[in-house]
Amino acid sequence: MRLSLLSLLLMIGCPEAPGGFDRGAGEPPADDDDATGDDDATCLRGEEESCPAASCAGLLQERPQLEPPGIWWLQPALAPLPSRTRCDADPGGGDAWTLALISADDGTDTWTWANRGLWTTDSSTVGSVSALDADFKSRLLHQLPVRDLAFRHLPSGLWIEYADVGDGSSPLSDLLLADEPPCWQPGEGHPPTGGDVEALEGGLCDPNLYLHAQDQDGDAGCAPAEPHRSDAWGPAWSAGGNDGCPFDDAGELSSLGPSALEDPEIEYGAVPDGVSRGIGFGQALGLNTGAVGSGENRIELLIR
Repeated sequence: MRLSLLSLLLMIGCPEAPGGFDRGAGEPPADDDDATGDDDATCLRGEEESCPAASCAGLLQERPQLEPPGIWWLQPALAPLPSRTRCDADPGGGDAWTLALISADDGTDTWTWANRGLWTTDSSTVGSVSALDADFKSRLLHQLPVRDLAFRHLPSGLWIEYADVGDGSSPLSDLLLADEPPCWQPGEGHPPTGGDVEALEGGLCDPNLYLHAQDQDGDAGCAPAEPHRSDAWGPAWSAGGNDGCPFDDAGELSSLGPSALEDPEIEYGAVPDGVSRGIGFGQALGLNTGAVGSGENRIELLIR
């Protein structure tokens, strides 16, 4: 019996695409973008302002072939607009970190007592992501919910981590809201949970992180009358200045300051010529070996 052409086509059937899926005429090929779950083949997550990632951790999980450090666009749920900052891999293999702030010896006193609102209610940016050897602040300090903090000192490269400083529901700026610095006691604060912990133990009263440490002139007691010119605002450590441990001159010696309570243009502390003041734990540990005023001596605050 002679079969018609139509009958033959019905018996043979249409060929399937690899894997058994009938792609259909005119349908574009599958998205070969390296961003898993993208519904737009032209959107490389984090590359453009119109296609931000929610966080550095999420970005590097979604695009594992990216090689940090790198500068990408981020927009967490709390952010009305995207921000561009640097993402860093975790040295221990954990979730990626987001650069939130830099305190640099760049000839400009940004993180002073008079400017302490930059840590809390003033969400304006500082500096540029294109000049990370100078003072810098991303809006993400006020927008990215934070659990862990990390600090990297340069040029030494010393890295230290503090886990569970926050609960992951609020940005760091909310954690720093305070009417006045608390009266910390030695050994309180947040203990280090990773990084070069032994290096911190070599020149600090203890390696813990303290938020808003008051100057106690080495006697573990705080003066309640008014803030001292060497009170710290923001992250700080307990170091021994001319009055020894604990918490002596934290604002100028071991914070991201200088404090400069009375005059935001002045840095306090008797420091030898040719040595940068403060820079977190940099001065206390003798790590500030770069040229003074050049921005070589700096400390980075990273969050996740």
